[in-house]
Amino acid sequence: MEITILLIEDDATECEALSRCIEKQANMKLVGITNNVTEAIELVRFHLPDVIILDLELHQGGGNGLEFLAQLQSLYLTHEPYILVSTQNSSQLTLEAARLLGADMIITKYEIGYSANYVVKTISLLENVMHKTTLTDSSKVPESPAEYEQKLRARIQRELSLVGVNDKHKGYKYLTEAILLVYNNPQPNVSTLLSSQFKATPTSIERAMQNAINRAWNTANPEDLQSHYTAVINSERGVPTVMEFIHFYARLLKTEF
Repeated sequence: MEITILLIEDDATECEALSRCIEKQANMKLVGITNNVTEAIELVRFHLPDVIILDLELHQGGGNGLEFLAQLQSLYLTHEPYILVSTQNSSQLTLEAARLLGADMIITKYEIGYSANYVVKTISLLENVMHKTTLTDSSKVPESPAEYEQKLRARIQRELSLVGVNDKHKGYKYLTEAILLVYNNPQPNVSTLLSSQFKATPTSIERAMQNAINRAWNTANPEDLQSHYTAVINSERGVPTVMEFIHFYARLLKTEF
């Protein structure tokens, strides 16, 4: 089975060396390279990689590895990646902080025998267990209702990003809350209920949601849309209506949770 890998590293030479080593492995695929924490979080949401190779100090990028690990915990992923930290940092306090934030293994770049090939060989040793363990039980409800709602909202936002609806769209927050509303209690007057929450008219909310959907269908990769939005769409319209879109994701959540 293929192991997908995301590389978060700011050293161009290291990126090139790791890329070459991964490409030589028949059972591994590099799904992304970035030196920026914000972009890394989006890549995780989109690809759900099996392994993340993480450099703690992203001097040439944005943020740092500890910040990434902290943000990763708030995503409530259905499949938690294996985090392999590869770093020049020698501070035991920093390395312990990385472990507490979820790092599974730490390899220091200054240790004897370190190389890109060594990192990739280490990942290959995990092949037999990589797909046997689901680290997050998506059917387990968190201890509090607030945590459960946060988990649902994070899941909705990941699904929206997969089809090209992101927080740059005005209708993004409306769609997020609408899907959550229908998931909890199916009802026809979603825009009316949202109008009191957001202090906007139902018509403007409905229009913003439809515009966000239309923009995604006009700009996103068609293969991504077909892969992640599997409901039947009226061929004359070419895009889902607001309620079709909302109910599709509400059903998807019910299946998962």
